[in-house]
Amino acid sequence: MTSRNQAVALIGRGSYSAFASDVPALIAGLTAGRHVPSRPWFSCERDRSMMNMFVNPQHAPLPVQKTRRALTLKETLRLITGVIDEALRESGQPHSLLSGERVRVYIAGNGLRTDIAEVAGYRDRNDPEDLLYFPAIKKLHANCYAQDALSEALAAHYGLTRPPATLYSASASSMSAVHLAHAALRSGLADVALVVSWVDILTQDMMFLAAQNMLGESPACPFNGRESSVLLSNGAAALLMCRDDLARTCGLSPAVYLDSCVSYQHSGARDNASTGDFRTITHSIEQAMKEADVAAGSIGCIFPHGNGIPASDNTEAMAIRKLWGDEGIPVVSYKGQTGYLSTCSALVDLIIACDALKTQRLLSWHSPVKTTTSSHLHLHCNTAPVTLTARHLVKTALGMEGSIVSSVLSRREVQP
Repeated sequence: MTSRNQAVALIGRGSYSAFASDVPALIAGLTAGRHVPSRPWFSCERDRSMMNMFVNPQHAPLPVQKTRRALTLKETLRLITGVIDEALRESGQPHSLLSGERVRVYIAGNGLRTDIAEVAGYRDRNDPEDLLYFPAIKKLHANCYAQDALSEALAAHYGLTRPPATLYSASASSMSAVHLAHAALRSGLADVALVVSWVDILTQDMMFLAAQNMLGESPACPFNGRESSVLLSNGAAALLMCRDDLARTCGLSPAVYLDSCVSYQHSGARDNASTGDFRTITHSIEQAMKEADVAAGSIGCIFPHGNGIPASDNTEAMAIRKLWGDEGIPVVSYKGQTGYLSTCSALVDLIIACDALKTQRLLSWHSPVKTTTSSHLHLHCNTAPVTLTARHLVKTALGMEGSIVSSVLSRREVQP
């Protein structure tokens, strides 16, 4: 019988985006203060006008996306298997680790989709001639966009006993999946869990966010206190975790553990779901620390959602100040540098957080514009790295549908 409430070890990480091709490159880029290359979403004013957009926001596509188009199933599968394989390599484990009855795999984010800009004319006019000028319309078939196609392909590729579970809860998707994976491992339901997420921003996403006043043309900067400045980016990330007893059996010596992960749903108005409620955010962090048996004074830093939207940034700032006071623990958000990977941004934060705990070094995030002083936060921005002596840190994520997820990560001495 497998014992319950085992510690959850983080044993493998994978990441790929326009900013960096893998995890070492991600850390090196942040260390160097580099910013992700970006370009305007619309190539001309006419395209912007046709989509009724008031701004032409910047975005960071993948290197393979020379022109604005949706990723194919083949490209998406290559992207996801790439980050999963990197996570397995870091753990030193073979593909067979993912096979077996006691393995859970979660895919967070949207399924395969087409870009509305490629089919808008055909949708509006139903003109057969459009089929000649817009070949993408011919791909509007279940064989190309079946939501289960990706799960089935991954199950076959890795020999999974169970198909991956898919989860989408807007911008907190990957953190919600981490919550489910953590619960499965702690409860004894599984021995190994893999969370993988990918994002491919399309025109309809830009239109939706623009309608919510979340896009601007100014440089991206979390906690800027002035205007929305989100730099959307495409990419993928993976996090491999397992129960501590299995890690020891496999000869691993994990250094970082996910000691808690709690999820809440705030009760805010539906038309303001992205802001959340600072009291619910505060409570979720308090519950995460309670579950991890860690006091607020033992937390070395916090990785908030911090995506550059003043409404949610300010709400998080209130929660942080409630727990740690003005100018309390360091606050970091690298989304202005790496690009905001939407549904998998939390995984990227967890990957960076693991590095901070392992190396006992907290990297500064760099912004081309000044951050606001009105937030009264200790923003670790545009400065040198600092030593992270504390063994614990907090990560939070907010979903547009109202989900709030908080977790505590801890460093432990590697056993000989």
